[in-house]
This record gives sequence, structure tokens and C-alpha cells, in this order.
Amino acid sequence: MSEVKQRRKGKQEDTTKKQPKKEIKDKNVQDTKKEKTETKKETPPTKQAPRPKQSSCCGCFCLLRCCCCCMPGIFLLLLLIPIGYGFAYIFFLMPVRNYTGTKNPTGLSDYLVTPIGGEDFFEEVTLHSEGLTFPALKAWGRKKSEAELDDEAARLEEAKKAGKPAEWANRPVPEYRQTNFSTVVFLHGFPDNYHSFIHQQRALSAHGITSYSVALRGYDPGCIPKNMSDIGIQQSVRDLFNFLDELKVGRVQLIGHDWGAVIGYLAAIQQPHRIRSLVLMAIPPPRRFQQSLEAVPRQLLHSWYMFFFQIPVLPELWLTKFDGVRKLWSTWGIQPFSEERLANVEKTLSKTGVARAAIQYYRDTVPASLNDMYQKLVVDPRHVTKWDQLIEPTTMIIAGSEDQCILVDFFEAGIEDSDFQQEVTTRGVDAGHFMQHENPERLSTLIRAWLVHPTH
Repeated sequence: MSEVKQRRKGKQEDTTKKQPKKEIKDKNVQDTKKEKTETKKETPPTKQAPRPKQSSCCGCFCLLRCCCCCMPGIFLLLLLIPIGYGFAYIFFLMPVRNYTGTKNPTGLSDYLVTPIGGEDFFEEVTLHSEGLTFPALKAWGRKKSEAELDDEAARLEEAKKAGKPAEWANRPVPEYRQTNFSTVVFLHGFPDNYHSFIHQQRALSAHGITSYSVALRGYDPGCIPKNMSDIGIQQSVRDLFNFLDELKVGRVQLIGHDWGAVIGYLAAIQQPHRIRSLVLMAIPPPRRFQQSLEAVPRQLLHSWYMFFFQIPVLPELWLTKFDGVRKLWSTWGIQPFSEERLANVEKTLSKTGVARAAIQYYRDTVPASLNDMYQKLVVDPRHVTKWDQLIEPTTMIIAGSEDQCILVDFFEAGIEDSDFQQEVTTRGVDAGHFMQHENPERLSTLIRAWLVHPTH
């Protein structure tokens, strides 16, 4: 027993002797950890290179940098630059002539609806079509003798020297007798109104010809339909024939300018038996537009406004708020116009809904015309359009020699004798686009001689 106890004590002593070694190991481990942490603390942190400060740049520079990263961006940038310049030119840089103090060629007010010389008379009337009301200017016609014409010329000269012939305004309307001439209907264009042909109506009235100058659909609040899609040349052709039915006119001598000429071409194709003769100004036959563009591609630059008018809202603002009417008249015409004339047109287009309705003609026609060109060029060269028919009535086409809207070269390239069943007459007038105001005497002489021709 004693030996066993001694052995147990020896083992216990051995274990007690071994314990300090573990403690020593633990201390060594702790010391090494402390040394590592101290070395970590002592070693200074590696300094990173300072980041360059981001320079504050404007949005335009960022856009430029992003666009230049790839070829499509460069193309987009090159495309945006001319477009931006084009808008800046249209709205702010396009020249406008100063018409202050400019008088009319006749020396008399264009818009006083009064008898001139006591013989011819202008009357404001209304015509109707498809539930819409169209204002029109009627000029009564009475046949005069040579002595009456000479007397009228003398009194008109005296009135010019004295000023406005206000004393004639209260004269009673004389008894007018009808003549053998067919009734004449004038159709205006853009940007214009139904007072556009007052000089020509006056000249015809003096020779016994009764005429009507009618507002196109949309050019007066009373003739604006509920849906803008109901405005276009097809609807205007229907309006024309409705007017003839209301006036009880079987055959008419039709005179059109700009959009009025386009309507005249289409009316002659659809119902030629209702039209005795055509006088069409400033627009060649639409049938040859593609051919004319191939011959005179620079016409596209002069037709910029057609593409600009496809944009919503902006064209209406430009016409009414940024002198759009004056800019177009200044660009397309070469002669000074009266301030009274331009103010009258601006007043028309500033009426509620009129500017949008006037532009709707382009939004209705241009896409359809481009589609017709695409169908003929790409899909099927035998594609038939509404213009691919011969014009049956006798026709006179008049161009302005200095027209900057429709170039003379483009005009001449679009006229083919084979497109007309009868003889077609072409004439030039020393004027721009608005020849009825720039050279009224020459144009009135051409129209009067055409209407009294025995074959018409």
C-alpha cells in the first residue's frame, strides 16, 4: 500500500511539474501575437496614390464625349448640327422684309368691299359644303362699253389723287345683267386667304365676268371640321363641286394658285365635264413630280417647309408667333407687298384652329406622295396614283420667273403635252410665287384674254 501511495504521489508531482511548461508555451504564443500586433502598428500603412479630382463638366461636354465614343454617335452628332442650325434659322435668322409704308399697286385699299368706279361691286357671301360654312368674295360683272371704260379710268385716276373714294361706298348697287361668260371660281393657296385675287376679280368684273373667290376648307373657323383628318385636297375637291351645285353652275372656269392649283388638277381628273377651262398658277402637274425631282434635285432644298410641317405644334407656333407668314412671303416673292395685305393674311391664320388646319394639307398630302414614290420606285413601277390620268379641259399654266418656292427649272421639267387631252398653254410672269400681287396687271391681262377666248 505504501508503495502504491508513493507511486501516486510521484505521478502527481510529475503532472505539477509539467503544468508550468504549458503555461510557458501559452506565454510564448501570447508574446508572439503581441509582437505581431506591435509590428503591425509600427509599420506605417502604405500610402495610396491620391485620386484625381473629378472635374465638373457641363452636360453638353458629357454628351459630346459619349457621342464620340462610337461611330453611330458621331453620325448622330453630325446629323443634329444641321438640324439645330435649321431650326435656329427658321425661328430666328430667317430674313423678314420691312413693308411699312408700302402701297398697293392700285393705290386703293384691297379690302374695302366697296364698288370701284360705281360699276363693279364686291360682296361678302357664304357658301356651304358638308355642313361647313365657307366665306367667299363675290365680284359682280356687267358688260361695259368703251366709253364707260374710259370714263371709269378717268374717275379712278381722280380718286387716286384725292385719296380713298369714300363717297362711292354709299352708292346704291346698280342693276347687273348676266353675260355669256361662264362663272369664274378662284381658289387660293398657302399662306393666303380668299382675298388673294381681288385685283383679278376687279379686272374681270369690269368686263362683265362674275367671279367668286372662296376660302379653302380650314381657312376660316366656320369651315374647320371636327376631325383634322377631314382636311385635304380630296375633301376640297368635293367642296368645289358642292359650291357649283349651290350656285347652280353647270360648268365653271377654274383659276387656282398653289394649293388651289393642285385642287384644280384633281378636280379636272375626277369630273372634267364640270370644268370649262383651267388657269393654274405656281404649281406644275403633280403627275410629274418624281420626274421633276430627278431632273432638278435642288428643289428639295426649296421644299424644306413641307418636311418641317410634319412636326407637331412647332409649325403652328412659327406661323402665328414668329412671323412665319412674313418670312415665307419674303423668301418666295421678289416684289414688296403691302403691309395691309400681310396683316390681312396674318389675321386669317391667327384665328382659332386656322393655322393647324392650313398645315394639315401638308400633313395629309406629303406622306401619301412619298408613299406613291416608294411604291413606283421600289415595289412596282406599274403602281397607279390618283394623278395618272389625262387632264381633259383646256389648260393654261402660269409660272413666276423668280419663284423661290417652286423653281422654274422644276416647273418646266414637269409639263408634258402628252398629259393633256387638249392643247396646254404655258406662260411666264415677271414675279415670284405670289404673282397675283407682285404683277397684278400682267396676270389680269393673261386671265382676261384666256377667258374671253372663243374656244373656252
